[in-house]
Amino acid sequence: MLEPRLEDGVNFYGYTPSRTFTLLFVVLFILSSLTHTFQAARYKTWWALPTMVLCGLMELIGWGARFSSSFDPTLSNPFIIQAVATLVGPTPLIAGDFIILANLIRLLGPKYSRLSPRLYSIIFLTCDIIALVTQTIGGGMAAAANSVDAKNLGTKIALYGVIFQFIAMTVFVYLAIEFLIFFKRDRAVHTKNRKNPADDSHYVRGAMSNKRLIMVIVLFFNMTCLYIRSIYRFGGKIILTQTYFTVFDGEMIILAMFSLNLGHPGRLLTEVLEPVESKPWQLGEPLNGFRLVPGDDDHDGRL
Repeated sequence: MLEPRLEDGVNFYGYTPSRTFTLLFVVLFILSSLTHTFQAARYKTWWALPTMVLCGLMELIGWGARFSSSFDPTLSNPFIIQAVATLVGPTPLIAGDFIILANLIRLLGPKYSRLSPRLYSIIFLTCDIIALVTQTIGGGMAAAANSVDAKNLGTKIALYGVIFQFIAMTVFVYLAIEFLIFFKRDRAVHTKNRKNPADDSHYVRGAMSNKRLIMVIVLFFNMTCLYIRSIYRFGGKIILTQTYFTVFDGEMIILAMFSLNLGHPGRLLTEVLEPVESKPWQLGEPLNGFRLVPGDDDHDGRL
């Protein structure tokens, strides 16, 4: 994925990074990260700090290094920093999507999901950490390699991390779609609490309110952007083309970050709707059979 060898005096990019675009992305990532920080404090969604905010900070470091390279693309340190930071930067954001789905499942009805919200968080966050470590190690090795063999080894390790992350995302999306289909058809996967049969609080049907529907749309838009970026990362030499990097890497992450600013889970997953009957939900259907129950601290968008 990273072709140039790191020897000062060589243009490692194969081009000079655009000063205008790199500065634009620096500003956009600052704005989005600050907004996410404010929203995390405002809605007490503290898990957004090591996910959305961390992604923004890592992308900011990466694009800041690219801005530095726009003055001298032959310097090795900025190239290494941007290569690693932009490679692993989106990983925390993917973790945020995992947490959002876990919240949606908890609110709409765990009985429609093959995995409990807790298992979703544990399994997919673990996969995300593995992908993060693998990509960091591989990207660092490839960027700092002084030999072709070392560079190829680092590239393979980083690529394995990207592939592993892509597979985890694919499984995640499949389970998310299955959950929504089961919810729409009111087809329960679990019918009772095996550990405590008398407790059926987690096996009732929640409501697909307008806010929750928007959260679902934002989540899938976000995952689509991250999917496009992941597929682009398989592209080998096309990563060395500035236009492709800007559009399929930088712009995709910017869109994903700002989509969660606009459709923040702390705002969209706050209301509680108490179900009074169970029936399949139809897209565009009014919320018949449900009534608003304000002020339930157990349903504030936090895990």
